[in-house]
Amino acid sequence: MLLRAAGNRTPPPLLLDSKVTPLSSERSGAAAMIESDGFFGLRTTDRLDRELLIALATRQIGAVHVKGLVAAQDCDDVVDRLEKDRLNAFDLSRYQVPTFNLGPILNHYLPQRRITQTYWDEARHAEDFWEGCEPDVRAQCFRLLAEAWGATARQLHHDGRPLFRGIVRDNSNGAPPHWDDLAIEFPPGFVVPVPIVQLSFVLYLRMPASGGETDIWPRRWVPGDDRFRVGSCWPDLPLGAAPLSVRATAGDAVIFDPRHYHQVRPGLDGRRLTLASYLGITADGALVAWS
Repeated sequence: MLLRAAGNRTPPPLLLDSKVTPLSSERSGAAAMIESDGFFGLRTTDRLDRELLIALATRQIGAVHVKGLVAAQDCDDVVDRLEKDRLNAFDLSRYQVPTFNLGPILNHYLPQRRITQTYWDEARHAEDFWEGCEPDVRAQCFRLLAEAWGATARQLHHDGRPLFRGIVRDNSNGAPPHWDDLAIEFPPGFVVPVPIVQLSFVLYLRMPASGGETDIWPRRWVPGDDRFRVGSCWPDLPLGAAPLSVRATAGDAVIFDPRHYHQVRPGLDGRRLTLASYLGITADGALVAWS
C-alpha cells in the first residue's frame, strides 16, 4: 500500500554547522541500531525519517540501511517487466566492468561538459517504462522520501529543463572504487538549485545469492589520488581503513554520501539490480533529486 504524499510545505532551514542531537532508536525506528563504532557507522532501521537524513548530511553516520522499505514482491514485478525492456550499456573506457542502466546518468556527460539530445531521449524512454509500471516503486520511493523530509523532493534543472531521477542499474559485475560529487565534476551553474549536501539513495530490486555488497570508505577524493585514476574509477587506489560494508536484500534501501569512495562487489549466482537516485539538500533546506 502506498503512503500518502506529504504536502509541499517548506521545511525549516538546515543548519549544517549547528549541533545535532544524537540519534535515538526510539525516534528512528524500533529496529534501529548502530553496527560499528565511530562517526562512520551503519545505522539499520525499519523506517526512514528526517533525523536520519540530517545525520548523514552532518556525517554523524556513514550509511543508513532501511530494511523492507518497499515490498519485495513489488520489486520482483518491476524486474520481471524490465526483462522485456532495453537497457543501455555504460562506457567501458570510463567504467571498467560491464554495467547497464535504464534512464540517463548525468555523470556520463562529463567528457562533453554538456547534456546532449541522447540524455533526453533516454529520459523519455525510461519515463515510458515507469508510466506503464504497476506498482510504480520509483514513485513510491519519492513519496516515502517526501514523508521523511517533510516536503517533496524537487528536480534539479539544466538550462531550464528538469533532470531525470531514478535510474535502474544492473551492476551484477560489480563496480570499482569511485566517488560522485556534482560540485567538483561540473562547472558552476550547470544545474540549479545547487545542493550543498549530496547523498545517494539506492533501492535494491534484486540481489544475487551472494556478493553484491556496497563498500563505503570514510575518505574523499584529493587531487593526488588521480595518479591511480582509470576512466571514472580508482581501482588500485590504497584506501587504508576497512570499508563500511552493506549487504541488502530486495526491498531494502541504502543511503550514503557518494562523495566518499565506494564500490560494489561482484555478485555470484544471480543478478544485482537497483533503483538509484542522487539526493541533495540546498542552503534553504530543500530536498532535491537527480540521476
